[in-house]
Amino acid sequence: MAPSLSRHLLAFCLFILFFLSPFQIRADDVLEEQNLEERDAQVIAVTVYQGGNGRQTNQQWPTLRPGGGNAGNGGNGATVTVTGRRPVTVSAGGRRTTRTVTVGPVTTRPTTTRGGGGITTRPITTKPTTKADPQTSPIPGRGNSCLSTFLVIARHAADAYQGYARLQAYGIPYRVVYVGSGSVTLPALANGNQGNFGGIVVVSEVRNDDSNDGSSALKPEQWQQLYDYQVKFGVRMTRLDAYPVEEFGVTDAHTGDGCCEDTVEQLLTVTDFTGFEGVNFKKGATVSTKGLWHYPSRIIDPSIAREIARFAPSGIFKEQTTAAIINNINGREQIVFFTAWATDALVTSAYLDHVWVQWATRGLYTGIRRLNFGTQVDDVFLQTTLFQPNTVNFRLRPADLEAHVAWTRQIQGKMPRGSEYFIELGHNGNGAIENGIKNDPAGGACVPPSAIYYSSTPAEFADQEYKKPAGSGTNVWPTSPAEYSWSDACINLDPLAVWLKNPTNRDAFAHVSHTFTHQSLNGATYEDANKEIKFNIGFLDAIGFSAAKHFSGKGLIPPGITGFHNPDVLRAWSDNGLQNGVGDNSRSALLNHENEFWPLVTNQSANGFDGYQITPRWVSNIFYNCDAIDCNVAEWRSSYGVNGNAAALFEDERDVNTRSILGLHHDAYMFHQANMRVSDLPNQSTGTVSGKYSLLQFWVETVVGEVVRLVDWPLLTLKHDDLAVSFADRMARDRCNPNIAWNYSSDGSQIVGATLTTTGNRCGKPLPVTFPGPVTSNNGGRAEQIGSDPLTVWVTINGSPVTFTLRTPVKV
Repeated sequence: MAPSLSRHLLAFCLFILFFLSPFQIRADDVLEEQNLEERDAQVIAVTVYQGGNGRQTNQQWPTLRPGGGNAGNGGNGATVTVTGRRPVTVSAGGRRTTRTVTVGPVTTRPTTTRGGGGITTRPITTKPTTKADPQTSPIPGRGNSCLSTFLVIARHAADAYQGYARLQAYGIPYRVVYVGSGSVTLPALANGNQGNFGGIVVVSEVRNDDSNDGSSALKPEQWQQLYDYQVKFGVRMTRLDAYPVEEFGVTDAHTGDGCCEDTVEQLLTVTDFTGFEGVNFKKGATVSTKGLWHYPSRIIDPSIAREIARFAPSGIFKEQTTAAIINNINGREQIVFFTAWATDALVTSAYLDHVWVQWATRGLYTGIRRLNFGTQVDDVFLQTTLFQPNTVNFRLRPADLEAHVAWTRQIQGKMPRGSEYFIELGHNGNGAIENGIKNDPAGGACVPPSAIYYSSTPAEFADQEYKKPAGSGTNVWPTSPAEYSWSDACINLDPLAVWLKNPTNRDAFAHVSHTFTHQSLNGATYEDANKEIKFNIGFLDAIGFSAAKHFSGKGLIPPGITGFHNPDVLRAWSDNGLQNGVGDNSRSALLNHENEFWPLVTNQSANGFDGYQITPRWVSNIFYNCDAIDCNVAEWRSSYGVNGNAAALFEDERDVNTRSILGLHHDAYMFHQANMRVSDLPNQSTGTVSGKYSLLQFWVETVVGEVVRLVDWPLLTLKHDDLAVSFADRMARDRCNPNIAWNYSSDGSQIVGATLTTTGNRCGKPLPVTFPGPVTSNNGGRAEQIGSDPLTVWVTINGSPVTFTLRTPVKV
């Protein structure tokens, strides 16, 4: 089974298990009106939906990826019980392990099944019988202002995530109301002339689970309540996974038929950007609908419906058909998508999310749309025994790095205006000393005359989340030398070190510690962990990395992503001035389950130590012990039991990682030194990319190529420490609960400005507010506009609301 299919199935199965836990809110539970004020203070933290955990499934799928900083250090796959139809893949820190499990029937709502290709919504038995769009009542007058909080209306948590995932990514506040088969009361939509919600998202029409006719669980009078609110406050509605009905000014293109089975492609294209020009998509770009059941439609009333996206011909659909529309019905505006949604699994949904966010907000929101893209390379200066041939050890050469320097300029030239990309190297200094001594057969140049070797093997644990008692364990490091003391003469015997000492070469990369010897730290003592850091600091200083343009001295890449449950290790890191380390997104214990865009901060209960930051990091299907495509494909097949070729492997990498990047995840990606071999390789091909490239280069060319095919957004690399700060700042900002109110003109026809507030109107970090155009004053904030990205003003709020005035008002 293809990894992409197993990934989606496991994600869904774990999702169901998670949300059927005793902590689950019933489907017909709703946030009560009287609790609105209290709960609004928590919307960004997503703590109001399920016992303090509002995060859904999109952190489940990384468990399908190889774990650990060094895949060889991982444990065995964990056995899980799931409901499904195919073998699933699970991981517990090492390489992912494919197991076939005993499964039962898939329990689904009447209109939906979930298959290996993502979410595949099947046809409802009849057209919806509840009128989808009652006539909007004429309401005189416009409200004075409106908060930007979005109201997300869904049947259950799985649907709700589809509605709020991208809002959370931007940092836009939102509220979720669950509408099940029972009666439900909508929250107060307005307080007098101030609207409480700046946008409404309805997922799957909140179809009634107790009915097979596709009717909505919202009563007609509740729909009318929403529609009247829209007109009064100029608020736009988004409808995801809707059926084409006459009230939208459309009908199904082929009566009663949707499209398509997993093997059938019907490409989707955004055709009209009017009203959301700031989304900055590449015009004419197509995205796949495989795995997304959808309803090709045709417009029957162009007076109220305008096509914004269409499906290409396929199967029984011989002509282009409508995929999405914007309605203007008696002054009420809505955007409607006639396709299922799977933003946690498929690129297409993550991509289209930006359409409705840009349109519904009119480009004015608290938060920011930003792409960060980082590639970290572990184990530099060490050698790696290859998977194939397994008798060969590989170590980077200067020629390999020279090729990457030249290529970095080339790939940045392919990125949108404003982009900045560089590779980050994680260093293990003991490897340079070993190589220097090897090149000093007569002796004398290297003092001491030996690198660090252990008298015994460092403690290893099959359980990557093993919690080591403080003070336990046995030292494995030698007692001498007591500190880093090798001379420059020894370092200069290593050609790789000599090349990197050159400031021009050095500054073409970013640099961070990966510890001195790469000792596994799950069972390490304080003394050993302290030496691993101190010795590597000495090496980084000696070789000149600490003076580099992009040097990170406050964090590290832990060896094998070990040590995060070892209080002695965390104390040693902290004692040496380190404050952060990257984790492994395939390990749930290293993720923040309150908000997927936050780092995890260690605590006594889980880690034995308070306050150390774990910054999330993605893993890929580029294996640590492969140096070329043939090796990597062979290990991929061996690990997952698949028969795919290089094209299939890189197609999977393209889709999975483009979805994450367009989902605005800023996590860096993990690679290893063997993945940079290139200088002595022949031309290779992945099917879509061909040339004399390393595995790292093939991966970046593939993923970046797809991102820039779709969007014209700059890609920005942050060095390790700066990325850690950005994650910490994001969490701090969100906890301030920022929001803006749109301020209307006296006649209500325009948005003339916005007022920023937080809890107590204070926040320790500058807050981003994004605008559709220039403002009359930045109010002491820092204006930022990179490439084609929109204007964002980073402003400090210190006791009073901050009001901005638009130079060009926005029509409502």
